[in-house]
Amino acid sequence: FKEIIVRVPFEVSSLPFKELYWQKKYFKVIVDILIPYFTKLVNIIWHIQELFLCGLANELKSAIGGNTILHLHILPWKFTFERNEQLFNRLYSDFLIEKYDSISKNTIEKIAYKLSDKIICVSHSAKQYITSVFKIEPEKIVVIFNGLMNFNTGILHSYEKESGYYSLWNMG
Repeated sequence: FKEIIVRVPFEVSSLPFKELYWQKKYFKVIVDILIPYFTKLVNIIWHIQELFLCGLANELKSAIGGNTILHLHILPWKFTFERNEQLFNRLYSDFLIEKYDSISKNTIEKIAYKLSDKIICVSHSAKQYITSVFKIEPEKIVVIFNGLMNFNTGILHSYEKESGYYSLWNMG
């Protein structure tokens, strides 16, 4: 087991993460630091659990190789429930009737879903959200419920190589 921890020294809501230009520059620095540690690895899977880290995974994939899996734990508007239950109910009602203009379509979401090779959702409504709002093909998305009983999802099968093992790196 190997672990490399690269701490993000900024709040995600601050510079450099507010602007994609600076975010990409910062991720490039991280990639340059990490390249020597990954030169001999094969079958790398970059497992992303935070949308903003898809940019880093993409930089690593470009420099080192591998595939990316984005794990979407919640619907992006879920946290409005904790702050404003009425807003959450309105957004969810709009989603159910396919009225997507009221749902936030932020830039990071647009980029993250397109950059990912596979996306794991914990519900069918999250999958429907991504396919409907962002027009991502349903074949790219797998639903694995929390407390999964069966991992026979085919996520890794498309990345199988002769060596028979994977190098899985989590981000998030």
